[in-house]
Amino acid sequence: MVEPTTVIRADHVNWRCNQPLDRTLRWFCRFGNPMTLVFCQECCVARYVEAEALNADWERIGELIFIDRDGVEWWQYDEVVEEEPVA
Repeated sequence: MVEPTTVIRADHVNWRCNQPLDRTLRWFCRFGNPMTLVFCQECCVARYVEAEALNADWERIGELIFIDRDGVEWWQYDEVVEEEPVA
């Protein structure tokens, strides 16, 4: 894992809401949103801890781990795996 940061990575263009809708049934929102939106388009809840960082292909690249009292978001990104070039 990479150290937590307040700087949004260039490939972090979307986020997935993980707002619990029913804890008993383990239902979660799971709706994908662009980073330009702070509120989920599906459940209308503001981005919060445990929201997933997603790239342009909607693949998980990290997670929101903390929001400080000033509203600054701290993201923890997964390691970037460099793919070997195809020969």
